Amino acid sequence: MSTLDPYELAGLDLLPLRPAWMRDALCREHPEVSFFIERGGAVAAAIAVCSDCLVRAECLRYALDHDERDGIWGGTTPAQRKMMLSAMTPTPPMRVRSA
Repeated sequence: MSTLDPYELAGLDLLPLRPAWMRDALCREHPEVSFFIERGGAVAAAIAVCSDCLVRAECLRYALDHDERDGIWGGTTPAQRKMMLSAMTPTPPMRVRSA
């Protein structure tokens, strides 16, 4: 008897719509851990799972590329990703006004 994958049951395993690396994400093996935590909630358990994940870099890149504003992605919080994105965004050159 095969075990049922909760992601398949929830319709989250739509592989043509999801990157292949998501199949290898360690979070799939930890349904007891919430990766979408309400503001002010504890994130340590989710970040601990991410720290051992083989696809952590791909996950973080996906979150940054898709402007994921909620949840723990690649071991980072939304605030951390926001800081990363602002650091990666080029600052427009200053205009010097001539006198």
